[in-house]
Amino acid sequence: MGATLPYPQQGGFVYDPMMVRPSEPRGQALSAMIVGIASAVLGGLFGFMVLPGGIVALVLGILALRKRQPRGFALTGIITGSWTILISLGMLGLIIFAVIVGNS
Repeated sequence: MGATLPYPQQGGFVYDPMMVRPSEPRGQALSAMIVGIASAVLGGLFGFMVLPGGIVALVLGILALRKRQPRGFALTGIITGSWTILISLGMLGLIIFAVIVGNS
């Protein structure tokens, strides 16, 4: 006599590698977001010295949009990078203005 199983056999899941979607490339978009946020936060501490970080975030965000990487990450990098550039240039302008007026 064969052994009987206490529960009826159920159809198992068959793994099909064609069902797995490859992940989207998002390296530039994610990098743009991280550099942009870090530059915006550090801009309050270091002033205009974070200008290169803002430029990098802006460029990476634009390149990520062109490569159709995740739009939210790329836009966050573009917005925070642009904000950092504007604030950095404004602070640099104020410093230059103060030096010019102070020497007059």
